[in-house]
Amino acid sequence: MHAHGIPHRIIAKVIECDPKTLRKHYRQELNDASWEVEAAMGAAIVSAGQNGAWGAAKYWLVTHAKDPQWRTPEPHSISGNPDMPPLRIQLADMTDDDLRKELTELRDRTRAADGARTLVSQVPSRSNGVDH
Repeated sequence: MHAHGIPHRIIAKVIECDPKTLRKHYRQELNDASWEVEAAMGAAIVSAGQNGAWGAAKYWLVTHAKDPQWRTPEPHSISGNPDMPPLRIQLADMTDDDLRKELTELRDRTRAADGARTLVSQVPSRSNGVDH
């Protein structure tokens, strides 16, 4: 339960003891639980990547590979006045097929970037005492 983020007070309530008693008698289990889940998830990511899941392979490479080509750049944002009307872009020179292709590519890149950001945000900054 602790590895899944359930607070000690709730775990103690479920097993019908005081949170201090839980920590006193189950300290090692509480400490090891998240590491065990992290190890299992790491193994699952590697296995999925080796079996052809490109998202899992990319995630592992982005978070663990030594080669800087796999690192994701710092996120950039474009901001402006939220009260201003949306920016209009002239697309008159593009054919319908060009527009569809461009829109599809933008959607694919957005989905990939969102997926990578989600996965990276879920990785703890420290693992087994080692900074990532």
